Amino acid sequence: MRLPRLRRALRQPSADDDDWGTSSPAAIMDENIPPTVRTRDKSFAAAIATVKQQDLSSYTCTFSPRCVISLYFAIALVFIPIGSALLAGTASIRSTGKQVYSTVSACIPKGDNVSTDCLVEVPIDKPIPAPSYLFYSLTDFHQNARKYVKSRSDVMNMGKVPTTSLEVSTCEPWLFKPNTTQGEKGFDPAEFRYPCGLTAFSTFNDTFQFCKDEKCEQRVKWKKKGIAWWTDVEHKFRPNQDSRFFTEAVDDRASARDRTSANDLLQDEDFIVWMRLSAFRDFDKLYRIIDEDLPGNSTFYMSINSTFPVSSFNGTKAFEVSTVKWFGGRNPFLGGAYLFVGMAALSVACFLLATHVCSPQSSRPSDPAIWLRDYLHKLDME
Repeated sequence: MRLPRLRRALRQPSADDDDWGTSSPAAIMDENIPPTVRTRDKSFAAAIATVKQQDLSSYTCTFSPRCVISLYFAIALVFIPIGSALLAGTASIRSTGKQVYSTVSACIPKGDNVSTDCLVEVPIDKPIPAPSYLFYSLTDFHQNARKYVKSRSDVMNMGKVPTTSLEVSTCEPWLFKPNTTQGEKGFDPAEFRYPCGLTAFSTFNDTFQFCKDEKCEQRVKWKKKGIAWWTDVEHKFRPNQDSRFFTEAVDDRASARDRTSANDLLQDEDFIVWMRLSAFRDFDKLYRIIDEDLPGNSTFYMSINSTFPVSSFNGTKAFEVSTVKWFGGRNPFLGGAYLFVGMAALSVACFLLATHVCSPQSSRPSDPAIWLRDYLHKLDME
């Protein structure tokens, strides 16, 4: 006996339909329902009514056991090799480890003031091939704070003189020159700092010299060009011929480096790297690219002019020399996450496959209404 169609779109609504939009067993057992398709009004009001009544046609995709098992095997086939490659790449990265220099005890005295002029011994056990990279690290420095992120002017960074207050309104509280307030000057481009904003004001200004001997008579070859994203260098930070970009001092901190014009700063890749903010409070930023091999079982020295203050927020400063791979620097968590997901998918796939083989799917319908209809029909036949 041919069973009636159960899709509601192919029959008229029945009085036995319940509140869930499904048919009751009595309605399913009614085999005299004509398989006619309801005619729908094509007007806009009818379309809106269809949406409000949740009477839109729908399609429910039901996956077969074979499809589900194959999907889990496919996930495992993709994730396990990627995770293994990431872990293998991470294990092959050569690094000196992070060398903390924010405390006096971490520095070998080089002068009278060991807090601002010191040496750090850098032992290298295994050879580090070129190119390697020098990174500096900061902890507990929240570059992701909302006020800090907003305190900058993209107009100034692109080498333009602001023409409206909206273009510099986010630079507060580091917008005007010293001894000047917004209430006194209002919108006066001649009184602005170039570039403005807390992000530009707090630029990391420690300097490093990587030496082969303790007296720094021989230095390791490195280069500065290429440490910033080319999109930032070519598009987001540009110089300007306006006199204010040449004459205005942009860094007036007492112990900071020599005063620099805005044009020089906007073309400085160290500044550009700093302006690309980190999403975490602990972060690493690229400082230099080392162009020569560093032999193993050797000792190098890092001469540091430490002027960036970190004691006010209980932070630390460190540096690291490391190689990188196609996925970036050392990141065992990423490889472990891929491998864990792949192994979990493989385990689920094996479990489902064993269950499907040992206990094949029963021919009993999954819909209780259909099962009840067949059962009542069997009783009626008996």
